[in-house]
Amino acid sequence: MIRPLALGLALLCLPAPARASDIDIVALTSAVERKLGELQERDGIPGAIAAFALPDGRVGSAAVGFADPQRGIAMRRDHRSMSGSVGKTFAAALAVALAQEGRLDLDAPIATWLADEPWLDRLPNAAQLTPRILLHHTGGLEDHYDLTGYWVRAVWRRASGGADAYLDAREQIACVLDREPLFPAGTDFAYTDTGYLVMGLILERAGDEPYYEQIRTRFLEPLGLWQTSPSDRRDLPGLIAGHQTMTRLLPERTTDDEGRLRINPANEWTGGGLVTNPVDLVRWAKALYEGHAPGIPDPTILFDDPVRVRDGTAAGLGVFVEAASPFGPVWGHSGWFPGYSSQMRYFPDHRIAVAVQVNRGRGTADRAYAMAVAQLVIEAVVR
Repeated sequence: MIRPLALGLALLCLPAPARASDIDIVALTSAVERKLGELQERDGIPGAIAAFALPDGRVGSAAVGFADPQRGIAMRRDHRSMSGSVGKTFAAALAVALAQEGRLDLDAPIATWLADEPWLDRLPNAAQLTPRILLHHTGGLEDHYDLTGYWVRAVWRRASGGADAYLDAREQIACVLDREPLFPAGTDFAYTDTGYLVMGLILERAGDEPYYEQIRTRFLEPLGLWQTSPSDRRDLPGLIAGHQTMTRLLPERTTDDEGRLRINPANEWTGGGLVTNPVDLVRWAKALYEGHAPGIPDPTILFDDPVRVRDGTAAGLGVFVEAASPFGPVWGHSGWFPGYSSQMRYFPDHRIAVAVQVNRGRGTADRAYAMAVAQLVIEAVVR
């Protein structure tokens, strides 16, 4: 079995909040905006939005550059972007909430919920897979996005069905059926969106409702995350124009002249599947990791038996942990969608959260942006 990484987490014994009420949030927001502008100009990215949440829950945000440089539309703080895999934090949170209600056993075989799926026995390591293993990315499943067969099917579906066509979860899972597992379940780590799609099917069976309806009623509405919604169609109000250079299958600008995505994002589902904004992301991080998310009063379960990742971080349930940074431990998740990049980070030693979204995909040093913003906020908190 893969060896757990001891993190010495003390979620329920977090440091007392700093006197955040003494912080001039207007001045701090201005400093964040200046820093974000410097980074945006240095790297030549179209635009960026950053938000931060203080120990007392107050939130500041800043926007720089352009939401759509071709049309000269400036970035606004309320503009929305694709979450990419940051959306997995909601899928994992739903799994934990269902587990704490006794509706989902994280360590039961997945056949408990999927026995009637005709393809189950063809899924690599099917007999050994559990929800916890899927959420940890330790199931030995390939990521269908890495397989030529997926892209052949996706391109053909779009060519034959039009821009709104996409492969649903079962069609994407089918791309890994009958293939050799990467390793025995539970013995190593390999990031896979495919496992989260399998998890999505389990969440709908255990919760007895569509996935998006469950996260809407459990998390989005109770927490007032009004700028976050399913990315289940191409036309997403408030979406900024994305820019990418990673694939020749898409133009550099990933939205069309009407502001619609050129590809249907509905294929992401529980692997990402949201359009959101940094203000919502910092509120979500604070709620989730401080025990205020509905149905998850004890968030330590997210960090049970974390597993080592090759980059030196550790993987929990929908969360990655950097045990040591210049500012202490860092919890959160990154996200990417063609033309978009997101970071959501929480700093438990300081009880602050930071989120950054930019409208250029892979290749952007957006983690460095999040850390630069965090430095300004932490310096204000501990001064």
